[in-house]
Amino acid sequence: MSDPARLTKEEIQSLLDTIARADISGSDEKELDEAIATARALLEPGWDWFICKPCPFCKETAVLALPTEDVNRYQAGVLLEDAFPGLSRTKRELVLTGIHPECWKTMLPPEKD
Repeated sequence: MSDPARLTKEEIQSLLDTIARADISGSDEKELDEAIATARALLEPGWDWFICKPCPFCKETAVLALPTEDVNRYQAGVLLEDAFPGLSRTKRELVLTGIHPECWKTMLPPEKD
């Protein structure tokens, strides 16, 4: 893997896709460890990657960069809105259900009066 500071947007997305797929399918540990180490090098200290559930509509898996402290609180059982106080409603929905904002708008449009 090349220097994390020099990765293109496409290479970063490929790296995150590798991590998300490996988390679900249990792929090669060496490949996963390398991808995680490189991905962590992209973040500022105190931040980590959070792999969301696959979206029930498009089946894609989102990966978010979130404060490590917030992720630890959430994984310890703190309510979502309390664990991630700075996260928007749409991002909290993504963490909770995996539903992307675009899929939400397409599959669950607002009701008309």
